[in-house]
Amino acid sequence: MQTPFNFGRTVKNDSFTNREQELKKLASNFENQINTIILSPRRWGKSSLVDKVTTQIKQKNIRVVKIDLFGIRTEEEFYNALANATIKATSGKAGEWLEMGKKFIRNVTPKFTVELGDKQSFDLSLDLDTIKKNYRELLDLPERIADEKNIKIVVCIDEFQNISTFNQTHLYRVIQELIHNAFKHSAAWHVWVQLKWEPNQLTLEVEDDGTGFHHLNEFIHRLRNKHNTLRIRSQVIGASITYHHGPKGLLAKVIFPL
Repeated sequence: MQTPFNFGRTVKNDSFTNREQELKKLASNFENQINTIILSPRRWGKSSLVDKVTTQIKQKNIRVVKIDLFGIRTEEEFYNALANATIKATSGKAGEWLEMGKKFIRNVTPKFTVELGDKQSFDLSLDLDTIKKNYRELLDLPERIADEKNIKIVVCIDEFQNISTFNQTHLYRVIQELIHNAFKHSAAWHVWVQLKWEPNQLTLEVEDDGTGFHHLNEFIHRLRNKHNTLRIRSQVIGASITYHHGPKGLLAKVIFPL
């Protein structure tokens, strides 16, 4: 007897039943751009739920960028997947894909592969050295396209836990971005970086002499409430990031359990 249930793959149309409250909640989060994490055992329909919401909101001014990290093992592969998925989700035809790639990835020289015919396909390839120099431009790609086209972009990442395999790279990027932010946003003259190795944890401290002491408390308050790429990177590798009033100015502390 053939089972009437679909198992082991995403389900659509009549095969998707119930979950009315979850659909309403997730659609609301998409529309209001609220960061959302869906947790459940495998094969409980997380991807089907996201796909269903995607079809429900497709008529609105929202584009959904979907990335599956199941087979992605390096940061290079992740950035390539992000760039490809973003351009495809926000462009309609092959010609527009190329224009979008050239317009929004200005500091990067990508390789484009376009296959024409009944089923048009597009592939953008970035080498590792280029990614290392311009990774911030790639991370900002969805936001910049959204601003240009006056749309909302929702990035959905499946198998998100695979990013944890990039621990070393994420820690390096956290240090790099903290130093970059100190000079760009705090107008700092000096930055001090200290690493402390302890039996159970690695503590990273980055302190600068910028922003001015009379504005520092307000600056720290904004940072504590901001869900930016620094906080996301820290959470991915199981680290915590906090901001304090240091002896010289703003002190950022990252604690990474070993």
